[in-house]
Amino acid sequence: MPKDSSKPKAVKGGKAGKDPNAPKRPLSAYMYYSQAQRNATKEANPEATFGELGKIMGAAWKSMSDDQKKVRSASSSQLDALQPTTRQLTALCV
Repeated sequence: MPKDSSKPKAVKGGKAGKDPNAPKRPLSAYMYYSQAQRNATKEANPEATFGELGKIMGAAWKSMSDDQKKVRSASSSQLDALQPTTRQLTALCV
């Protein structure tokens, strides 16, 4: 006997979907640091895996002084200001 498809299905409560036009979060100072240092770290440790490279760069970031980190975070915030948001890009395309 086939199921009765005329009954409306119950809608489950869940979290709302993500707005596709929402701007992305800016990268952190550590992410800019790791992008800049990844090639040099890979050349110094050619046998290191992806995870090991992350551990090496993380240890180097932890050993940096707060003054060195502030320079990185200041330059990262300047770079974030230069990058257009998704909304600005979609406005240009429309």
